[in-house]
Amino acid sequence: MAIHFVRSELYQAGLTEDGEPFIAETFVIVREFNDGTREAYKESFAGAEYWDDGEGSFGYADIRKEAREAAEALLPKVVDTLDGWYPLERRYC
Repeated sequence: MAIHFVRSELYQAGLTEDGEPFIAETFVIVREFNDGTREAYKESFAGAEYWDDGEGSFGYADIRKEAREAAEALLPKVVDTLDGWYPLERRYC
């Protein structure tokens, strides 16, 4: 038996106009078994979207709400799926 949930992780989406790393949040579907084994579903949902106005300005739009909602909508559809999962770190027991 496994529990399924959506969790967020940080990632570097790119660089800011100043050349600094832009850290964003991504959402992943995780299943965790009683023995602490964890797996993540192959599809993740980025919480930032790159934009460029074509005139030298660019940045990242905050789409975390939409990304979390997309992950939560997919979760019930993949609960019984056997394909598309990859191993994660084990839960500390």
